[in-house]
Amino acid sequence: MDDQKFKSAFQNLTGYPPLRWQVRLFRDYFAKNELPAVVNLPTGLGKTMVMAIWLIAREVNKQLPRRLIYVVDRRTVIDQATDWACKLRANSTANGEATIAISTLRGQLADNREWSRDMSRPAIIIGTVDLVGSGLLFSGYRSSFKRRPLEAGLLGQDSLLVLDEAHLSKPFEKLIKSISRFQNGHGSPMKVVRMSATSGDSDGELVFRLDTDPNSRTYDLQPDPDPDTGDERNHIITRFNAKKSLSTTTTDKVIDQLATVAGELESSHPASRIVIFVKTPKQVDDVRKALIKKDNTREPRIAQLTGTMRGLERDTLVTQPDDPTQHARAVMQRFVNPENDPSLGECFLISTSAGEVGFDLNADHMVCDEAPLDSMIQRLGRVNRRGLGEAEVHLIRQSDPKPKTDFDKACIAAADLFETELREDVSPQAIANLRVKLSPHTLQLDILAVDDAAYAAHREGRISAVIRAANTPVPTTVELTDILLDAWSMTSITEKMPGRPDVAPWLRGISEEVAQTTIVWRAELDLLADSPDAEMALKPIFAKHRVRPHESLTTNSKHVLQFLKDVVKDRPELNERPVAIKFTRDIFVKSLADLIDNPGPLFASDPTLILPVNVGGLNEAGMLDSSAVSKTPSDNDPIPKRLDVADQPGYEQREDATPRLRLIVHRTDEGNWVPESIHADVAIPEWLGPSYSTSTKLFDALRKQRFRIRHVQPIELDNEGSPKRSLVLLSPVANKN
Repeated sequence: MDDQKFKSAFQNLTGYPPLRWQVRLFRDYFAKNELPAVVNLPTGLGKTMVMAIWLIAREVNKQLPRRLIYVVDRRTVIDQATDWACKLRANSTANGEATIAISTLRGQLADNREWSRDMSRPAIIIGTVDLVGSGLLFSGYRSSFKRRPLEAGLLGQDSLLVLDEAHLSKPFEKLIKSISRFQNGHGSPMKVVRMSATSGDSDGELVFRLDTDPNSRTYDLQPDPDPDTGDERNHIITRFNAKKSLSTTTTDKVIDQLATVAGELESSHPASRIVIFVKTPKQVDDVRKALIKKDNTREPRIAQLTGTMRGLERDTLVTQPDDPTQHARAVMQRFVNPENDPSLGECFLISTSAGEVGFDLNADHMVCDEAPLDSMIQRLGRVNRRGLGEAEVHLIRQSDPKPKTDFDKACIAAADLFETELREDVSPQAIANLRVKLSPHTLQLDILAVDDAAYAAHREGRISAVIRAANTPVPTTVELTDILLDAWSMTSITEKMPGRPDVAPWLRGISEEVAQTTIVWRAELDLLADSPDAEMALKPIFAKHRVRPHESLTTNSKHVLQFLKDVVKDRPELNERPVAIKFTRDIFVKSLADLIDNPGPLFASDPTLILPVNVGGLNEAGMLDSSAVSKTPSDNDPIPKRLDVADQPGYEQREDATPRLRLIVHRTDEGNWVPESIHADVAIPEWLGPSYSTSTKLFDALRKQRFRIRHVQPIELDNEGSPKRSLVLLSPVANKN
């Protein structure tokens, strides 16, 4: 396939003409099935379109891997990549070839298993490090022991694994490189391509980069003006040269200064979209409060994005608002949309690293605190993304910093580089040239060169050391061995086995991260509060009606403990309220007071704290917040944020399946069986009748609606010990086409 045919195919698939680097990557690498180990490109240049390049190349060279596995460690990026994959499938015009399968492996979504039903079918699998990585190691986190070897085989053979934003996932990067070495010469081993705007040393591997040499025949910045309008059609030029000017301020009140500078940008740049990046969720809330304190009319023009938001709120944040009161969603649409509508006025997005990477945000100006170099580069990729304006970037530094960790030191080192080396110009071009522009003073080149080669080698070593010191510290990684692979592959042994550790350290590395707790609200805790053996009752409930990530949030365990203390301080009657702490194989029930006095379970390995709905604590942004708990509850209180969303539509394995369901069935004194809602948050289906003469007829009505009865848990018994009131757990049966 020549360049012109590729350009036509690419346009048909994506709706856009390909960029020059995309043509090169197809022609020189994918079409020949000679893939680079690393794709190192600035942000905003369409790296996600490697999916389209692979799909077109499959038509030219059937030796190219059948399955493309696109891995990125950010849920929002996964959703955008999934949308693109679906668009590619819809626009695909492959002659006589079956439509590609598309599956998403991330926490908030059930796997539709399209990719694993027919192993001969080409597929795009988009997923997180945890779900793809555990699958590769025969340990799929959401898979049965019977499916695990199938998934490992499909992921690890005849596949191309593309690791986007590889700098975020160094332990996983090491793992997949090790797997490739073990597979050498066996079957059709997995091929690996790592992509990033901040790739480090490549160890002599084949690296694909933007060609910025004007004398090269493949020069990617070759001007291509429209003959009629004169507009530049080579979008690489406008994006690579996007104007971004840096100003630095040092202060002992960073939060206040962030809000002040953002306010000044609001005044000097009407109708602009201003993104504010900070490191922690608490700082996000502090900046929000500071902005509103200075001008309370800003509140409906502010959106927040953090990794500690509940999954449901994170998912809906990037969707179109359903009504005018959903201000945060309306603001987020301003940042997701490439085109700014000046009539909508100014708006703010305050974000942690959740908005830094790969997410197609479009801010006009940026204010941020100090961060490591790789993080700063990603932040800059969210502002003036298309190079059509002139962005102001304001870096707010802490005066007299006292670094306690390697991360703190990296933040300071990166800020120093920006101040002393990049100065005012932080365009993609300036960032790309940072390595060659580093001054002898920064590099501490204090030796006399014996010869040019020795000096060059010494200088290159110092460059790598300086860049490494300014980047995010890499967690300690562990080695992969054939003995471990053999142990993990014994999937039919489902019990704990000596010499078969959990795979998490191979996916995430070993770091000194603070303890994290996952929190979910469930009405079952309210129903079974007085049960004589609540642990025995809850264990099968949460086994059959599992906690799904869309209904949960994860945050610092110290924050969780402080939240609980704040709640009972104003609501002492909640001290005796039972809560559940769930681990992989166990569940424990304690009172709130007992958990506060003995918080050890919150600091154990991967605890899930299950709170009763009537405790509350979720704010409108979907974050844990003690101020969202009414201090003096009354019947006149506003309706609280929906807390129990376990049965939310849209999270089933099959798209044609109805949502799972929980019901209370109650036997009246007359002997009729009445279906009831488990909680005000959980609606009862309209198709259910008001009452049934027998429980059998009620269950038959449920089965006719294609529900399977998973579990029945008695809640209340009559004088003879027969169930009078029970909780029924139902799972959907997929409709047949």
